[in-house]
Amino acid sequence: MFITDDGTIYIADTGNNRIVVLNSDMEVLQIIDSFVNDGKRDTFNAPSGVCYTEDGELYIADTNNKRVIALDGSTNLVKIIRDPRSEVLSNDFEFVPLKVSVDYAGRVYVIASNVYQGIMAFNQESEFMGYFGTIHVRITLAQKFWRL
Repeated sequence: MFITDDGTIYIADTGNNRIVVLNSDMEVLQIIDSFVNDGKRDTFNAPSGVCYTEDGELYIADTNNKRVIALDGSTNLVKIIRDPRSEVLSNDFEFVPLKVSVDYAGRVYVIASNVYQGIMAFNQESEFMGYFGTIHVRITLAQKFWRL
């Protein structure tokens, strides 16, 4: 769920494969259940996270389709983030986004299933930049001893 400054509420309706948009009085303004992708109607599959930017773009963690979708204010497709590739990702890495957020510079942050290295960060061109918030833990000699 994401609430804008004007009180508009965006809800990822995971079970019904859609995004529900409400006004501040909880009245339905719009239901987004599809968009046009390469000239064809495309749908969501268990969307689980949404983020609305100051530029008027709606980012959707389309979980079971293994992608993040960005739509403009008219629900036109802006971009798709999918299948990130990097030296730090294993060859069999499966991108399953759960939550999405976008900062003032247009960088996209994704919490993904089975990713424990941190929050995945993508630049404006949808390229994987690395992990954000990674915690490096070192095991002390005493901790190693106690594990025996």
